Amino acid sequence: MQNVVYNGVTLSVKTFNEEGRQRSLQDFYRRHWEEEYSESQVDEWHQFIHLEKDCLYQVQSAEADGRLYGRLTMTPLDGDKAKAELGEGIDKPVDTAVIMDMTSDDDYKKGRSVVMTNSRGAHENMAFFRSSMLRQGWGVEMEQRIAEGMALVVKKGVDRVSIVINESANQTQIFYNAEIID
Repeated sequence: MQNVVYNGVTLSVKTFNEEGRQRSLQDFYRRHWEEEYSESQVDEWHQFIHLEKDCLYQVQSAEADGRLYGRLTMTPLDGDKAKAELGEGIDKPVDTAVIMDMTSDDDYKKGRSVVMTNSRGAHENMAFFRSSMLRQGWGVEMEQRIAEGMALVVKKGVDRVSIVINESANQTQIFYNAEIID
């Protein structure tokens, strides 16, 4: 997870997988951050959260088969900087709220995952997104009904966008995932 922007905030995420014991890692961060951390257990993950200057650090780790694995996430707290509007550049119905917008830029691929919600039904949302993507030059690779909604996969060259629409009694949730190959 390199070069990730989550809801307008740039994240730096480093993963690790090595021989070791959970206890050694915990002791290290307890000493390093002294009394200035929060520690918790979430499912199999042991978690430390620490605020230092203008950065929030989160260490999540677990142990299995004598190996220690996990991730260190560093989130700069740059709340005063101007951020792009969530969902910017994605054609969506006017009454749609964007809940999450995450982009990534890896060596050969750019990705974008957006979660949106509105009160329209799955069929109405599908018609909107299908029409919008076709107008933009995308071709339909797959369209089908799924358990509680619909799915659409469109392709342009090697680039692909998947849209999954889940409908419930009061709202519909739309998951938009784009993979753009450099």
